[in-house]
Amino acid sequence: MPHDDVFNVTFEGERCYVLDKAMVIFSLPDTVVALSRQLSCEVVGAGAETVSGSFWLTAARNGRLALLHYDQKVSIAEPLHLGMRLPCEQAHPSDHPDGNGILAAIATLGFSVPVLMQGTPDGGRRWRWAARRIPESGAVQKRIDEHRERYTRPGADERLENVTVVRREGGSYDMRGCLPDGSPWQPERPTA
Repeated sequence: MPHDDVFNVTFEGERCYVLDKAMVIFSLPDTVVALSRQLSCEVVGAGAETVSGSFWLTAARNGRLALLHYDQKVSIAEPLHLGMRLPCEQAHPSDHPDGNGILAAIATLGFSVPVLMQGTPDGGRRWRWAARRIPESGAVQKRIDEHRERYTRPGADERLENVTVVRREGGSYDMRGCLPDGSPWQPERPTA
């Protein structure tokens, strides 16, 4: 079955930004590494899905994994972090409830968060990807799967029942997943 998605692609300086709203390509760590190898450059794939407390970032340089961060608060008890540590992690933890830690990491890696979030004045270009299949998983995804298996929280399969409403600044509301015992997940602060 073909997979059909539209990506917004824009350039600023020597950097290319691809907005993957469906979280299809850049949530696949082995694809990020493969693209980095094929393009002989740095490729970063990152995202946050804040209801489940899911945060991921894969950075690869010339086909080599430089950094992997994977966390899903409502399902696993320990995040997986491989590779370099970023100087922004102390002030901006990767598991910030709004994804601000992931954005800080992207900025630390040299990418423009405003361009990523708002695009460029020319609006970029829309690209259609009509793949016949999702790219295959490899060694990096295997490492994530092994970590998930080892650190799965008891009751994680009921996580969709564990959602709470959170009041936001300005009077709006949001939803956030809870831990299987019903308690809200809180961002973990790195220790010195």
